Amino acid sequence: MMASLMGGRLGARRMPGPQARVLFCIAVAVVVMYTASSRFNLARAGINVPSVPTPLRGSSEDPVLILNSTFAPSHDHTKGGTQAAGHAGRDTSPSASGLAGRTFNHSLNPTHELTKDLLASVAVDKHVILTLANWNRIDFIENWVHYMQATGCKAYLVGASDNKTLDWLVEREIPAFYVDAGSQSTEMWWGSKAFLGLMTARIAVDLKILQFGYSVLSTDADVVWMRDPLPFMLKYPEADILMSNDQLITTAEGEELEHWPASGWSANAGFKLFRPRAAQFVKTWIAEMAHLKKGEHDQVLFDRLIFSNAEVIPSRSDHLFRGFDRKLIIGSLPVSLFCSGQTYKERMPQNMGLKPYAVHATFQACTQAKINRLREYDLWKDPDAHFSHPVGFISYDRDIPQSLLDAAAKGGRRKDIASTLPHFDLVNHQLSQLRTQLILTEELGGAAAILPSMVAGMDSSYKAHNGTVPGSRLRLPYPAPSDQIIDMREMEERMPGRWREGSFLLKPRATSVNASVLVLTVCEAGADVTECAAGDAKAVPEHDQIRILPDRSLAQLRTALSGVFSKYKRLHVKGGIQRLMVLTPKELEGYSRKLNPLMSSHCCVEGSPGHIGYDLFWDLPGHRDRHGQVVPGPWKPVPVEMTSCT
Repeated sequence: MMASLMGGRLGARRMPGPQARVLFCIAVAVVVMYTASSRFNLARAGINVPSVPTPLRGSSEDPVLILNSTFAPSHDHTKGGTQAAGHAGRDTSPSASGLAGRTFNHSLNPTHELTKDLLASVAVDKHVILTLANWNRIDFIENWVHYMQATGCKAYLVGASDNKTLDWLVEREIPAFYVDAGSQSTEMWWGSKAFLGLMTARIAVDLKILQFGYSVLSTDADVVWMRDPLPFMLKYPEADILMSNDQLITTAEGEELEHWPASGWSANAGFKLFRPRAAQFVKTWIAEMAHLKKGEHDQVLFDRLIFSNAEVIPSRSDHLFRGFDRKLIIGSLPVSLFCSGQTYKERMPQNMGLKPYAVHATFQACTQAKINRLREYDLWKDPDAHFSHPVGFISYDRDIPQSLLDAAAKGGRRKDIASTLPHFDLVNHQLSQLRTQLILTEELGGAAAILPSMVAGMDSSYKAHNGTVPGSRLRLPYPAPSDQIIDMREMEERMPGRWREGSFLLKPRATSVNASVLVLTVCEAGADVTECAAGDAKAVPEHDQIRILPDRSLAQLRTALSGVFSKYKRLHVKGGIQRLMVLTPKELEGYSRKLNPLMSSHCCVEGSPGHIGYDLFWDLPGHRDRHGQVVPGPWKPVPVEMTSCT
C-alpha cells in the first residue's frame, strides 16, 4: 500500500483549492526585548499601565560552581507521567527511538489536504499542535516530531510546503498535509517581500483550523518538546489566546501564567495557542500584513494587535487579561516552562526546580549554531554515526585559573572596551587550549575535536550591553554555549563532521567512546626524559596512559602519537594541553590562516570597535588574523564585521 501511495502521487496529486501558501523558514534571531517595566509603545497600545507589585524571579548561576560544570543542562522527558532523566535511565537521547512513536494511515486522506476529518483524527479535546515545514529545514522537522513523540502526545500535525517534504513525512507515517505555497522552492531569506507574503499564508493555515472549530497550538519548527503541552493549555479553557513571550524574568510561580502586565509587552508569534473565538484576531492579523512598513514583520503586528487597549481583569486570579481592543481573553505562558533560547541558556527552569514543557531556539542566529546549541542541551536527534568517527576523537581537561573567573565576576558592567577585558582574558586563556586541540586533530589524520565547555565573562547580544542581555539576571561568569565564541557555520564548512558538542561525552550513546581512551599527560618542564616521551620515537602506553614532554614540535608529536587511533577511540589530554606544542613560523602562518576564520565575535561595545573578534592565536605574535593580516604584537580588541546568516 505504501509503495503504491508513494509511486504516482507526485504527478497526479490533487492540490487543495485556494489554500494558504506557506513556507517554513528558520528566521534569523532578530529579537526585540523589553524588560518587565517597559511600556511597548503605549500610545499605540492605548493603555496606561498600572504599577503591579509582582515579585520577579530570574536566572542565576553560581560562579563558584562553574569550574566543575558542563554546559549541558539536565532535563526530563515526560511520558505517561513517568519522569526519565535525559542523561540517565531510559535513553531518551535523539535517535534512540527513531520516529516510531506514532503511525498515521495516509490512505484515509489520499489528497493530503487539510480537512476537518484530518483534524478529528488527531485532535485531543479538539486541540491540535501544528508546525510547518519545507525541505530546507527537514532536520528541524525531524527533531520537532521526535521530541513530540517522546512526550507521548499524539495530537500533532505537520504542514509540508513542498512535495519532497510531504513524501518524507508520508513515508514515515507522520500526520501531515500539503500546503500549496505556490512554488516548490526550498529557499527563502528572512525579511524579504516574498517571505512576508508566505508568512501571511502561514497564518491563514491557523485560521482555517479555527474555522473548522478546532484550537491550534501553532509553533515554529525550532521548538523542542519536553512535556506534553496540552494539559497546561486545557487548564485555561476561557483563554482565547495563550502566547509565549521574550521576557527574561518570570513573574510566575510554578505551573501558572505570567502575571500581566508585570510580565511585559513582548509576545512571540512563533509559539501561540489560538481557540476558535480568536478567528477575528487572526483575520485582522492577515489583513494588516498587507500594510506592513519597511523593516516590520508579522511579529510586530502580533504584538500591536495583542496589546491594543489591553487591560487587567480584576476579578480573575489566573492572570488572564483582556487584549485585542478588549475583545479577547489572553494569557502569557510562563517563560520558565515555555522557555526561550535565552531563559533556557540561563538555566531558569533548573534554578527554579521546574521541568519545562518546551524550548524555543530563539535569541540566536544561524541554523548550524542553533543545532549545536540544542546538541549541547541533549535536545537534538542525531544519527548513530554522530557517536563514531573514522579516525577518532580528541578531548582535553579544561584549565581555567580561579583568578580569571574572579576577575570576570568583578569586572566592570559598562558598555566600553575596558569592561570587556576581563571577559577576553578569560576566553583567550581557553582559546589557547582549543587552538592546540584543533591543530592536534589536523596532525593526527583528521580526528574529531570534542569541543570544550567554554566559560564566558560576558553574554553576547545583538547590540551594546553591560555584560548581560537587557532584562537578564544572568550571573557572570557563566558556562557559555560554543556558538557564542566559535562560528559554527565556518566549523561545518571547514571541518565537516570533525567536531562534537561540549556535552558529547555525557550522553549514553557515547559509552563506547568513553570506554576506549588513551590518556596523554603533558609533563612539567624539566621532567625526566626516561618518564616522559620526547617525540623521537613512538610513545608506548602503560595502563592506557602516556606522558609527553611539553613544547614538542609537530613532527615530534606525530612520531610520539603515531597509530594512537588504531587501538583507541579517543585521545584525552591532561596537564595543560596549551603547553603541548610549539609552532615554527611557517606552521604558525599556515594554521592561523586556516583556523582563525572559525572564530566568532563578541557583541558589543558602544561606538568603535563595536563587534570584537575572537582570535585563536591571540598570544602568538606574527600570526594571521581572520582577515589574513599579520598581527605583530600583543593582542588588542579588533573590530570585525557582522555577517548575516539563516
